[in-house]
Amino acid sequence: MTTMMLCMKTRCAVDATGSRLGLFAVVIAVGLVGAAGCSSGNASAPSTPTPSAAPPAAAPSTPLAAAYHSPDGYSISPPADWILHPTDGQDGLSVLFGAPTVDKAAPKPFVDNLNVVITATPENLDSLVSETKQKYPSVLKNYKVVTDQPITLPNGQPAHLLGGTSDDERSGSLENIQLILVSAGKEYTITFTSPAASFDSYHDLIQASLASFTLG
Repeated sequence: MTTMMLCMKTRCAVDATGSRLGLFAVVIAVGLVGAAGCSSGNASAPSTPTPSAAPPAAAPSTPLAAAYHSPDGYSISPPADWILHPTDGQDGLSVLFGAPTVDKAAPKPFVDNLNVVITATPENLDSLVSETKQKYPSVLKNYKVVTDQPITLPNGQPAHLLGGTSDDERSGSLENIQLILVSAGKEYTITFTSPAASFDSYHDLIQASLASFTLG
């Protein structure tokens, strides 16, 4: 496995296999404008990306904020100036951060966002990742895998990066990256999403933010 820093180029967890895909559609496809909605549709089978080494460390173009310490037992540093949106824990959503301004690359208002979802699971990391890749095409329209990479976090925690693109009727072409890990019977999924046209501009910033995720 490669060591994080991340290779950039997708998923919220909820209740076991099928339901954890639903929250992804709500938060990701709609963004934070209106904070509701769902995306679904027919999709092509995901592509099989060529494994690649993680890129070298690079300073983010925008600094990170101070670490957010969750009562759920983890910490993460979101991008500086991003807004913490309250959550009620529904569907495992632990925290949601949104960009301070609307992303104009989307045809309709969309707020680039980063969230953490936690759910109980009896499965191991490899099984969860395999399940996710099989089920996303039935939930996200034209879903295609563009990153599929086992990694190790700086603290030694095994994890997986799963990134993909999809189409949404409201928000257009979206791209996201997900950090997925399993510890003590819980699945942690950290997801960043933006319009596909904006995604590359976040590369260094989001790889640094995901790399900051620490349990305990």
